[in-house]
Amino acid sequence: MSAESFMKRYGPGKFWQRLATAPDFYARLPPLPGAMDLFEAVRHLDPIILTGLPRGTWAAGQKVRWAAQHFPGTRIITCMAVDKRDHCHPGDVLVDDTLKHRHLWEAAGGIFVHHRNVADTLEELARHFPLAEAAAGRGASAGA
Repeated sequence: MSAESFMKRYGPGKFWQRLATAPDFYARLPPLPGAMDLFEAVRHLDPIILTGLPRGTWAAGQKVRWAAQHFPGTRIITCMAVDKRDHCHPGDVLVDDTLKHRHLWEAAGGIFVHHRNVADTLEELARHFPLAEAAAGRGASAGA
């Protein structure tokens, strides 16, 4: 059963409860397609992974292990999604696929980039700062 079907049938509470009992659920996820291209395009800017957590204490360690495996040496901050704004300094750019808390990030002085696909995200990021050419070119063609 797909995650969407499970959530429709049993509700979000049961869905998250099931994930909380799955050993290393987040730690075992593969990076999304294009993630490495996006990261390479901004690596020279010393990015920080700011990731939202579900309720409970079970996911933070998994997400930290995931980041260490796929983006070694990159700083990671885990928090509730609504609290991402607490880590915003004016002018900081947040790339996120969820729009729910965009207004909070922007109210804190940040720039929000809605991630829908690699090409569009790279294009939006290029409006704010220079990207690594090779990575930006790869990402743009991969997403087209």
